[in-house]
Amino acid sequence: MSSLIKKLTAIYPEQVFLEITPEDLEAASPNNSDYSYDVARRHALINRLVLNCFTNWLRMEAPIEEEFNIWPSAEDLPSIWEFVNGTALTIGHTRLALIPQETIDTDEFSVPQEWVDIPNWLADYYLGVQVNLEQRWLRIWGFISHKTLKQKAEYDPVLRNYSVPGELLIEDLTVMWVARQFQETERAEVSALPQLSDNEFDRISEVLGKPRGYSPRLLVTNSEPIDDSEVAFPKWAALMSKHNWREQLYSKLCADHHDDQINYYRERLEKLLDVNWLEPEKILVSSARRPRADANQLSKKEQSIQFNRGKIIELDNQRFVLMIEIKQGKENQDIKLSFKLIPHGVDTRSLPSGLELALLNPSGKVLTSNTAKTGDNQLFIPPNPSKPATMNIEKLESNIKKGKVFQIKITLNGQSKTEPFPVS
Repeated sequence: MSSLIKKLTAIYPEQVFLEITPEDLEAASPNNSDYSYDVARRHALINRLVLNCFTNWLRMEAPIEEEFNIWPSAEDLPSIWEFVNGTALTIGHTRLALIPQETIDTDEFSVPQEWVDIPNWLADYYLGVQVNLEQRWLRIWGFISHKTLKQKAEYDPVLRNYSVPGELLIEDLTVMWVARQFQETERAEVSALPQLSDNEFDRISEVLGKPRGYSPRLLVTNSEPIDDSEVAFPKWAALMSKHNWREQLYSKLCADHHDDQINYYRERLEKLLDVNWLEPEKILVSSARRPRADANQLSKKEQSIQFNRGKIIELDNQRFVLMIEIKQGKENQDIKLSFKLIPHGVDTRSLPSGLELALLNPSGKVLTSNTAKTGDNQLFIPPNPSKPATMNIEKLESNIKKGKVFQIKITLNGQSKTEPFPVS
């Protein structure tokens, strides 16, 4: 336990403080393609972090004997965090909703309406979790029951949150553990939701299912909309309550966002390469000696690559194809680059032993290299292709303008050739 956590625990002895390690942050970081906008990615990071730290605390220190389960399941969490902040757990017959916030103070506790008014979402208790990423700690500063929340909270019709003063939360979680033993319901009555038809779901999906850079929840209104640009909350809630419909809307948003981003990155990256960098299939079928089947095979093998280009390199009377493979990283502007060298020509199935592929920085210093052994049919930079270098596309473009270009150096039998490529 860090000295800061000890100090905070001394100041607030009834609250739970947990340390956030770099490993915790890494484990909680979402994949960029799992969400369609930045706020959802932030929600996912914070909620996953809170979930992992809290469940570890439950296993190690909480005075409970029952097993806990993520609600509705771990696999369903992305389709919730795409739309709504918060995570639910069940412990026996009790459901807890973890509601994280990154605010500096805890004067107010706000819970999204979905966790309060959707019958199969609501929890017995809502836990306020303050997250401080800068100082690497999180704080479970209290809990409130669903019944008290419905009775005491002020409803915000714009943000559609239920908010109560922070002082209404009970700091000591022991009170909650004891209350569970009496098995008295802590849930207030909520209104039933309308039944949606398939046609209504399709119509709502048309309104909400386009990536906009913000949550489709902002297009939900508490009254019947006057046109097709909004959706009434009861129908939104009915959609959210059904796993298959929520998953369909989530998948549609992420797929469309993914396609848009790939096209956007491809256009930007194309501008960084000269005309000699071609699609690999065009290079491999450009030689009359190269069967078209090889190009098809490579296309299937590299189907996970979001963007790749190749260039023919001639060295020591031999021809090779230098490949640039680019994948999107976890963050919006991050890309991952790998370089690969493969033989060119149907008569050459392997690389000559001793062939070296190296990445040089702008001053000519070797950063990493790999050398072919007998029978190798490809060389990677980095040597482990599962860990390509991560960089920011904005910085990459900036370096080009400044003339800062790295080089790929190919060496064979004392002869060498370098190819410049801008890498941040």
